[in-house]
Amino acid sequence: MEEYRITIAGQSKYEIELCAVQCGRDYSVTICGGGRHHVGAAALGCDESGTVGHKMRGATVSVLCVFGHRDDEAARWAAKYLATELKCNVSVAVGIHIDHADGSEIQCLLENCREACRQLKDRVWAVSYTHLTLPTSD
Repeated sequence: MEEYRITIAGQSKYEIELCAVQCGRDYSVTICGGGRHHVGAAALGCDESGTVGHKMRGATVSVLCVFGHRDDEAARWAAKYLATELKCNVSVAVGIHIDHADGSEIQCLLENCREACRQLKDRVWAVSYTHLTLPTSD
């Protein structure tokens, strides 16, 4: 199993840590941050780009959220983005917490989550590219 670890805004209150494990051709992703890591929401993104009748659709997403938590927005976005970009199924668990966070702090954390997901996509693509064998001329 391939494992990826990404940290955004390390050592700050806006730090986001992402850990992804490749499960066959799919991925299981955990995103935590802020002052108290936990599991506040889980989302499953299912790639549908190759499904007949769904060529323009990237992924569908199902989300579960702990009552009173707002981690579902980050989980939904990450699952849809990663399933669409990586063309596979992706489970995402998210737990981010800052005491008494205001709107700008929440937006900063969400952007850091998005950046972590973009970096994951880039790393997965880079690994996939290096595993391709190029034809040789005889």
